[in-house]
Amino acid sequence: MSDQTVQSSESQINTLKFEGMAESWESRRSLMTLADLDTRLLERARQGAGLSALSDEEYLLKRKLADRRGRGIVLRNAAALLFARYGPDHPNAGVRLFRVIGTKRYTGIEHNVEERPRCEGNLPAVISEIRTVISSLLRRPMRLVGSRFQESAEYPDFAWLEALLNAIAHRDYRIEGTCIEVWLFDDRMEVVSPGGLVGNLTTEALLTLKRVHHSRNPRIIRVLVDLGLARDQGEGIPRMFAEMEDAFLPRPDIDATNRNVTVTLRNTLTLNAMDREFISAIGDLELSRNEFRTLLYTYRHGQIDNARLRALSGLDTLNASYLLRGLRDRDLLVLHSQGPKSYYTMGW
Repeated sequence: MSDQTVQSSESQINTLKFEGMAESWESRRSLMTLADLDTRLLERARQGAGLSALSDEEYLLKRKLADRRGRGIVLRNAAALLFARYGPDHPNAGVRLFRVIGTKRYTGIEHNVEERPRCEGNLPAVISEIRTVISSLLRRPMRLVGSRFQESAEYPDFAWLEALLNAIAHRDYRIEGTCIEVWLFDDRMEVVSPGGLVGNLTTEALLTLKRVHHSRNPRIIRVLVDLGLARDQGEGIPRMFAEMEDAFLPRPDIDATNRNVTVTLRNTLTLNAMDREFISAIGDLELSRNEFRTLLYTYRHGQIDNARLRALSGLDTLNASYLLRGLRDRDLLVLHSQGPKSYYTMGW
């Protein structure tokens, strides 16, 4: 592999220098002890990681959530965030949820904002509670799901959950003066995470929709994967965009400043002439959601391959191949066999 020269701005270089010198918040020593942690949650994490044979102490050491000190261990902040029985010491590690009546926030006599009870506790508890509350608040209009119109949430589940999980997993926990905030407007959802993007990551890089592996809190993410609450494969952002596109909704907006990162999802349908032609063309075909997604992407972009389908759907290589071959066998796709570069185009 040859060397490459990459141009970076002065601010990006300074950010990398600072991060190289500064200890991450999740790795700092916690004042909590093993007795303060939720043993059932630790057991669940050990089982999810395939490490049931380890003790809680051994698991924490293996996941770099604790350090050996004599005969005992000293916990890191990440352990407290993830497993504290009554919540971590961090004053704002939870999520605040606001419901806005309308599309703009007003104050004074026109005040139109309702704040729901704050979701607090260890991170798995926060994720579970905020997911339940948001699900209960989302409207369920008639939308195109697969090849049929049916009642569905105003935002695809994966899209808003990905925005929420990213905020929780990647926020800057050094900032203790503010929570993650979720704002539900009539026309959009905004998820605001304290802290800017990590390292030299930019919104431009995220919007290329290529897989990105860069985390401010790798210990936290590793355990969220063990608990089955996240997947650390860099596929979340591309799939979030694909889910919105498949629902005929606008592309998400990602806005990053030095203070926070905001992901905005909008719920206004964007059916164009090409989309309407596609819906008319598939007629009464019986299609699963992933089959519909595959045909829609191919119709819009001219072709699809196994790798692109995996990014869109979360399927593994084998199941993506089964799906593509099934559509080919129904004459809905045409295979262009070129070995590892094989691709499919529309069959009509």
